[in-house]
Formats: sequence, C-alpha cells, structure tokens
Amino acid sequence: MITNFTQLVDKVKTVTPQTIAVVAAEGHATLGAIHRAISTGFAKAILFGNQLIIESLLAHYEIPDHSYTIIHQPNEQIAVSEAVTMVNQGKADILMKGIIGTDIF
Repeated sequence: MITNFTQLVDKVKTVTPQTIAVVAAEGHATLGAIHRAISTGFAKAILFGNQLIIESLLAHYEIPDHSYTIIHQPNEQIAVSEAVTMVNQGKADILMKGIIGTDIF
C-alpha cells in the first residue's frame, strides 16, 4: 500500500514510461511538469505548439532530446485534434492540457 508521495514516485519508476501528448506546451508550468515526469522516469512527451517558443523554454530544463518530440502546430484547434488522434491510435497514452482555453480543449 502506498502511504506517501515518495512511495508513489518509487512505484511509478518501476512501470513503463507513458507518452504524454501535450497541447499548447508553450508554458513554464507545463514544461516544468513534463520535466519532472521525465526526470522520474514516468514519461516521455509529444509537445504540440509553437516550436520556436517551446525550444527556447526547453533550454531552461535539462530534458534529454530523446525524451520528447516537438510537433510544430500553433493552431490550437488542430493541435487538439492531432493530439487526440495520437491517443486514439495508441501513439500517446495521456492527453495533457497546456496553455490553452478549456473551451477549445
């Protein structure tokens, strides 16, 4: 039985990393969360959004290149559609909302 956060993190480290499809990934809080998930070995990521902005923000984190893919799609509605398709096709396991309005997501 898991009784604290440390035990939860230890348990997560024993499972196969999940692929997270992140829509509108151009935010420090969003990429910070992805950084923590990758650092614990929980995840790898597919980052949808403006590639130049995402790359400039990623420079602040030490995320290995092989842990993420950037898909340049600045149109939020198309990015949502593409990310949902990836989850439906089994190419991603988890759908995550970044800096995007809930009405679109």
